[in-house]
Amino acid sequence: MNCLPQLLTAGNIELCYGDNDGDFLIFEYKDGKFTKEFQEVNSGVEGGSEYVTAADVDGDGIPEILIGYYTGQGTNSDREYDTPFWTFKLLKGVATNDYRSVWTEFFYGVRAGSEYRSGTSAGNLDSQIGDEIVVAPFPNMYVYKWNTERKTMEPIWNYRVSYTNSAMIYDFDGNGINELGFSDGQETSFWEIPVIGQSPSPPAGFTALALDSNKVSLHWKRSPDAEKYEIYVQRNPTAQSSSAEFIATTTADSLELDTLTNNTLYRFFVRSVSSKFTTSIGRFGLPSDAYTHARLSVK
Repeated sequence: MNCLPQLLTAGNIELCYGDNDGDFLIFEYKDGKFTKEFQEVNSGVEGGSEYVTAADVDGDGIPEILIGYYTGQGTNSDREYDTPFWTFKLLKGVATNDYRSVWTEFFYGVRAGSEYRSGTSAGNLDSQIGDEIVVAPFPNMYVYKWNTERKTMEPIWNYRVSYTNSAMIYDFDGNGINELGFSDGQETSFWEIPVIGQSPSPPAGFTALALDSNKVSLHWKRSPDAEKYEIYVQRNPTAQSSSAEFIATTTADSLELDTLTNNTLYRFFVRSVSSKFTTSIGRFGLPSDAYTHARLSVK
């Protein structure tokens, strides 16, 4: 649920609410009472107030509303199960009591209920005009930013393990850049989203594959910004692991390590380096794990 000073220019307080069967309503407080001014009724879906968030994504001073809901978990009228997917929409006021969707995204796969955590958040993560939105359909998290030229939201960051219905956005360390804080089910971590253009972008598609008892092969897609890459590792990482060891630099898009220990879990990290940027060392992309073990033989 969100309480906003105004969604257009009337100057009245508005209350935005999502109920548990996926409907969305906006009430305006005027003349001492709340009056319903807008509703979106959805059938066969489920939702809640944790999937309703206000965000001024285009920086015009008037907030948009992010809403989310997911396919119902029970059978439909045909006694069949509908395709399980999440729907997230961004609604913008275009006239008095008239709101239109300016962006919609679907995510396949729904895990919902009291044992899971999903939700939405919003705030400024890059110190530029406009808020970013955070959508976290368990078990993943995505950060989107408004593209002014294309008039749509575009993904700028994601994390593959999220267990949160209310990610925090705040400048905890006081450096002028808001952090994104959320739980992955084991620990709560805080991240600064890279500001586009100030440092080289991280390589994508990073994978680690154990080849045998002491050998791991690392692969990634080249970053268009990188001159070289730095690789770091954690050995037997835990929820309390906070540092990684530098192990190599390469200009290639792969690396093979052959002096590792058998029956050991390794977590690898890679980042881009380029002298063309104000900050020459980029941020780490998502890590990749590999467990060393002897090859299995089938007889």
